[in-house]
Amino acid sequence: MNGHCRIGVGRTRLTPTAPGANCGWGFTGRKDARPPEEADQELYATALTLEDAVGRRVAFVNVDLHAGGAHLWRAAVEASGLDPSDVVISGTHTHAGPGGYSHYALYNLTILGFDEQNFTCIVDGMVGSIQEAYHSLAPGHIFINQGELLDCGKNRSLEAY
Repeated sequence: MNGHCRIGVGRTRLTPTAPGANCGWGFTGRKDARPPEEADQELYATALTLEDAVGRRVAFVNVDLHAGGAHLWRAAVEASGLDPSDVVISGTHTHAGPGGYSHYALYNLTILGFDEQNFTCIVDGMVGSIQEAYHSLAPGHIFINQGELLDCGKNRSLEAY
């Protein structure tokens, strides 16, 4: 992909859509009894889509979750009808998101298992953000820069310890 392309962005709400959704806040078996409109923090899927001169598209999707995962990626690829090589998913590593969406037991441990409602909400949000990004495609430029970043490798606050 050269510097000239079409760029689109999309953002879809991931906050669980019904009361009673499991939450991944580390309290074993906790169920959030509040409706989603009263959530402390909104969660989103944000997509950046790039399209080259011949129409090939790639979607980068960032989700407000502890982590992405192959199971979410596969479901989003299948639901969107995209080629698997054209979708990249990452997570923000928030600990304030829902639990129970993973197909890995360890990630679901605190909420006591898989939650189909959360999984579906997250996949629908990812697909929605990709679709919104496709609909917003407009001419743009991609620039790549290279350089040295100093004093930026800390990811923890000393005061927190």
